[in-house]
Amino acid sequence: MQLPLGLLLSYHKIMTLQDKKIAKKRGRPATGTGRTIGVRIKSELAAQIDGWRAAQRPIPSQPEAIRRLVETGLKAKEK
Repeated sequence: MQLPLGLLLSYHKIMTLQDKKIAKKRGRPATGTGRTIGVRIKSELAAQIDGWRAAQRPIPSQPEAIRRLVETGLKAKEK
C-alpha cells in the first residue's frame, strides 16, 4: 500500500515534532509580585475587619481589606 505524496510528507513532519519534549514548568504559577507576610490576628480584630469589609462595595477579600486598612492607617499617620 502506498501513501499519497502529500500525506507522506505530513507524516514525516508530525513524527519529527513528537520527538521534541516540551519541558513543563513545576509548581504553581506566580500570582503576584509583592512580598508575602504572614500575620496572626485575634478573633476580635478579625471581626472588626470583617465588619469593615461588609460595608465596602464591592466586598474585598480579606487580604485586600487588610492591605487597604494598612494603607489608610499609613496615610493618616503622615498627616
